[in-house]
Amino acid sequence: TMSWGIDPSTLKTIDNGIKFHVQGFKHKGTVEISYDEGSDYFIVTFVKDEDATDRTIVEDVAFDELVDVIDRHVEYTGKDYNDRVKAEYKLAEK
Repeated sequence: TMSWGIDPSTLKTIDNGIKFHVQGFKHKGTVEISYDEGSDYFIVTFVKDEDATDRTIVEDVAFDELVDVIDRHVEYTGKDYNDRVKAEYKLAEK
């Protein structure tokens, strides 16, 4: 989760959940996680910094899927991910 670039000072409680700001490779903005008691699943909403009306909503997320769902939307870019991390942080191969 640290690779998401979470700003701890932005962590806030919301109705049935939390929200926080991230600065990942794929998403820079707010992540909102709400618990839907009726379905016993979570709803994860991604709100972009540059346009608060541009939202991606993922429903029916099980507890054990939360980190994976957030990582896929915020940070993980696929096969090139390790190369992007090395380039971003100027990590040389040994």
